[in-house]
Amino acid sequence: MMDGKPIYCIGYRDVLYKTKQPEDITGTSSLQWLILSHLASIIYVNILEKGYLVAINEPELHIDKGNNLSGDILMYKSGDLNASDFTIKNADKPAFIQIEVNVTADFSNDSEDNLYVQKKINKLIDFGTQKIIWIFSASKQVLVVTNKEQWNWYDWNTPVALTEGYTFNIGAYLDSKSVVL
Repeated sequence: MMDGKPIYCIGYRDVLYKTKQPEDITGTSSLQWLILSHLASIIYVNILEKGYLVAINEPELHIDKGNNLSGDILMYKSGDLNASDFTIKNADKPAFIQIEVNVTADFSNDSEDNLYVQKKINKLIDFGTQKIIWIFSASKQVLVVTNKEQWNWYDWNTPVALTEGYTFNIGAYLDSKSVVL
């Protein structure tokens, strides 16, 4: 939900019109989960013990009324959360780093589809997220945002900093798995 409007996954209309079943619609493509698994392995093997907590599986953030935004991977510094922050409700504290892979939202009736990424990033930065990494498989690019003025685009064959001392290279990883796009 952004600005009080629901954001649906691509294909939801097909379910409404009964041309597909709900189980036919997937929110995560095989390429997306491969990339996310790679990033999670870097995080779990190298970074987790360096004082981070990691949320996976589309964790949702409650930013304010009308704005509940999910992410693919959220990384918190351990000291940023305390025991009372873990409830059955959406998290209401910004992640230190938020990672997104692709855009699966359906904007076929939305004239602002090209603004979705910018709007979401700006909301997350305003909320307090320190770094947003967004990987786009269609263009083979990685966007790293650290504030509203600092948007850096990289070819996904370029090593990109995840945290201090740790990088990832999507192109090299996919090559190592013989994935050709």
